[in-house]
Amino acid sequence: MCERIELRAGVRDISRHFGRLQISARDLPDEEELSPASPLLIVSGGSGGARASNARWGLVGHFLDRSPRSPLLDLRAETLVATPFYSHLLRRKRCLIPATAFFVWQIDGGGSRRKLRIARDDGELLLIAAVFDHHPHAGSTCALLTAPAIGPARGVQARLPLLLRGDAADFWLAEHPEFPTDDFAALLQPAEWPTLFAEALPEPEPSPQLCFEFALA
Repeated sequence: MCERIELRAGVRDISRHFGRLQISARDLPDEEELSPASPLLIVSGGSGGARASNARWGLVGHFLDRSPRSPLLDLRAETLVATPFYSHLLRRKRCLIPATAFFVWQIDGGGSRRKLRIARDDGELLLIAAVFDHHPHAGSTCALLTAPAIGPARGVQARLPLLLRGDAADFWLAEHPEFPTDDFAALLQPAEWPTLFAEALPEPEPSPQLCFEFALA
């Protein structure tokens, strides 16, 4: 599962991936590495072109009385059509999450966890498919979509964020009088994924203040 998202891109770099995009520097997150419950930059479609805004990572349905303790960070893309509430979001409230990378954790045979940074090997921006909703108290929230990894990407994890580009990204943001579920199903089985580069990150050094030997000195 994707547990962190990185965005190290400015307004100009993000805008060039969209024909028309309403965005300002104020829309960009304050931090480069974003964790659950952080506000994410999302791009949604509309008759006036694409529009950038912020949504908290962790979906809270508009019908809920209160925010759940563990809002949904991701949704299985292939099950959305058959689920009434999520089908509504799929048809009406789609967005893209621009990212320069995302992070996953792998567990090796010895039980050790390692953090992987996943990015395109050409350094281009990733566009992650997502859905969002508006809650009267929680505000705008979102969840990214995941799909089974194909090809070499399966060596990272069995499921990864659904990455769109080109015509697929345009389809995702377009307004459809009746959402074409067959075309959506085709998005989940692309001919190829972007070539991804996985980099294992070193674990941070423990703080001396938290070291037991230091405490005894």
